[in-house]
Amino acid sequence: MPRSNQIILIILAASIALYGGVKGYLYYKAQEGIEKFSNQLTLFGELEYDAISTSLDGSLTYKELKFTTHPPSDVITIEAIHLETPGINYLLDTISGIGAKNDLPERLQITIKGLKFELDGYIMQELDRTIEAQNSAMATEQSLCAGHITFGPTQYRAIGYNSFTSDITLGYKFNRHSASVESEIHWSVRDMGQFDLLSRIANIDSMSPTDMLMPPPPRLSKMELRYQDLSYGKRVNAYCASLSKMSLADYIKAETTLSDEEFAATWGVIPSPALRAAYNSFISEPSTVRVIIWPPELFDVENLTLYTLEDIPSVLNLALFVNNIEVKDLSFKTVEEPAGETRSRLQLLLHGETPLVTPSPKKEILAPLYHRIALKNVKKYIGKKVRVHTKRGIVKREGWLTGVTTDELQIEQHVFGGKLAMSVAFKNISYVEAFFAKN
Repeated sequence: MPRSNQIILIILAASIALYGGVKGYLYYKAQEGIEKFSNQLTLFGELEYDAISTSLDGSLTYKELKFTTHPPSDVITIEAIHLETPGINYLLDTISGIGAKNDLPERLQITIKGLKFELDGYIMQELDRTIEAQNSAMATEQSLCAGHITFGPTQYRAIGYNSFTSDITLGYKFNRHSASVESEIHWSVRDMGQFDLLSRIANIDSMSPTDMLMPPPPRLSKMELRYQDLSYGKRVNAYCASLSKMSLADYIKAETTLSDEEFAATWGVIPSPALRAAYNSFISEPSTVRVIIWPPELFDVENLTLYTLEDIPSVLNLALFVNNIEVKDLSFKTVEEPAGETRSRLQLLLHGETPLVTPSPKKEILAPLYHRIALKNVKKYIGKKVRVHTKRGIVKREGWLTGVTTDELQIEQHVFGGKLAMSVAFKNISYVEAFFAKN
C-alpha cells in the first residue's frame, strides 16, 4: 500500500476514534447528569428515560421520559427534552461542570416536546374539588355557563380533553450588532391553543453579568405576546351555551353584552366600547390576540407602580390586535370600592375568604374615554390627555397636550415620577384622539 494511503487511513482512523471518544464522553456525562437529577427526585417519585443522544454541534436530547409520583400515583410523560448550546465546548463545560465561564452563552434554547399529563390523576382530582367549590359558591351570582368562572378538570373533560399535551420552547440569542438580547417563549397545548412571548432587551454590549451592571442599564425595548386559538374557544362556547340553556348565538350575545357591574366582577375593570367590540369579535370567532408594547426609552419598570392602572396602556405604548384588527381605544374604568361597602362574592373568593353576603347594589360609573378629534380643532384640547397616531401605523405618542405650533404638537409624558417633553410633526400624524367625557 502506498505510504500516502497509509497516512490517509491513519488520519481517518484517528478522526473516527476521536469522534467516538468525544461522543462517548458526552453520552457518559449526560447520563451521569440525569441520574443525579433522578436521585434528587426520589423523594417525590421515580424518573425513567429511554435514550440519550448528543451531537458535536453542541446539542443534547433526552428521549421518552416518564415521571411517576409516589402513591397515590400520577404519571407525567415527555416525548423529548432537547438542549441547543453555542457549541460542543459549552456543552462539555456544562455537563461536566469543569471550566465553566462566568459569561452567559450568546445563545441557548431548550425544547420540551410532548409534556403530557392526564386529567384523571390524583393531583387533578384535588384541584377539581377546589375549583368546584368556588364555582358552586358563584353559581347564584353568575348565571352564564352555570356560574363556571373557573374551569377545572371536570369542565375540560366535558369539552373533550382527557389529557393535556404541551410543547414548550424557551430560548434567547445575543445580537452583538444591535447590542440587544432577543428571547422567545413558546407554549402550545395541542388541539387547544398556543402562546408566544417575544421580547427584546436593549443596552447589552456583552453577555458578561459584570458588564450588564454598568450604565446604561439594560432596558426592555419591545415585548410582544401572541395567542392563537386552536379549538378551545369554540368548545367553551358550545359547552357554556348548553349549561346556560341558550342557543350558541344567544349565549355569545349575552356574554358580550354584560353590564358594567358584570364586567367589573369578571374582568376587574369596565372596558371601553372598543374593547367590548373586540371581545365580541373574539368570542364569536376565536382566532388570535396580539399585544405589543414599546416602553419609552427613559421608562423604568421599577416606576410602574407610580402610575394608575388606567395609565398603563399609554405609559407602555401598548397596542392590541384581536383577530388581526387593531383595537383603537384601550381605555377602561376601574371600580373603586366605597369605604364600608360589602365586597362581592367574587372578590371574597379571589382573596380566599368565604362569601357570606350578596353583591352590593348596582351603581352607574361614568368616566371619560378617548374620542377622535379633527386636527383643525386640536388647540381646543390643550391641557388634556391626547393620543397621537402616526403614519407609521401602530406607533403612538400619548400624554398631555401642552402646545400647538404651525408645524407640530407638543406633548408631555409623565415618566420616572417626572415629566418628559416631546413633539410630533403634523406631517407624521395620521389622527389624534383626546380623552374626555361626552355629555
